[in-house]
Amino acid sequence: MQVKEYKAEQWAHERMPNAGIAVPRSMTERARNYDARKIGGGARRTAKHIDTNARRFAQTGMGKC
Repeated sequence: MQVKEYKAEQWAHERMPNAGIAVPRSMTERARNYDARKIGGGARRTAKHIDTNARRFAQTGMGKC
């Protein structure tokens, strides 16, 4: 699940500026924190694999992955 969430955030963060829509820093931080919670939950539930790029993105938020 964390890969889908991560890819959705990346897609939105790439497309919005190309469409002339500003991406507030607070939106990026909320996305990182959300992904960090999802990844942390997966790790606690013994997920078999946590995507490296998703983990890296989330770590720059809460830093708890």
